[in-house]
Amino acid sequence: MIAEFGATAWGHAWLRTAEPTRVTRPNPLLPRARKLSRDDSVTGLTIVPGLLTATVGAHQVQITVPHWPAETLTLVATLLADLPPAAPGDLPDTLATTLHRAGVEIAPPPDSLLTQCACRDRRPHCLHVLTTLYLLVQAVDERPALAVELRGPVITGPADADWVPLGEVSVAGFYG
Repeated sequence: MIAEFGATAWGHAWLRTAEPTRVTRPNPLLPRARKLSRDDSVTGLTIVPGLLTATVGAHQVQITVPHWPAETLTLVATLLADLPPAAPGDLPDTLATTLHRAGVEIAPPPDSLLTQCACRDRRPHCLHVLTTLYLLVQAVDERPALAVELRGPVITGPADADWVPLGEVSVAGFYG
C-alpha cells in the first residue's frame, strides 16, 4: 500500500511537522485536516523560500519556515551538485538519508514554524494550518525539490550549458 501522505522521505519529513511523534495524545483535528486537503479545500497554495501561503475555505493561512543556516545551505548545494541529472523537481530519497545522517533536518520542528490564520482557534496549528501542511506534504511527495527550496535559496551553480529556454528558440531558424 502506498502512503497517501509522506510517500517519499522528503514528504515524510514534512509529515512529521503536522504529525509529530512526541505527543501525549492524538490530535483530533488531523483526520479533518487530511480530508480537507484531499477535497481540494485549499486554493492559492504558494511556496517560496521561507514562506508557505494558502487559502483554506475562507481563511488565509501563512506559515513562515526558518531557513537553513549558511553552512547547511552550502552542504546541500554541494550534495545537489554531485547528483546525476534527474527530472526537474526530483530528488532521490538517498539524498534525504544523507542529510539526515549529517544532522540536517529537512523539515523544521513544528514549534519553530510561525503560523498565522484568521480563524478563531488560538492554537498555533489550527485546522487550517494543518490542512495547509498536509497539502505541502503532498506537493513535496510529487516534487521533492520543494523541500529544499522552502528551507532557503540553495545555489547549485551554473545551469547546463546545453539547455536553452524554449522561448529563446527561433522556430524559423530551428527548422531552417
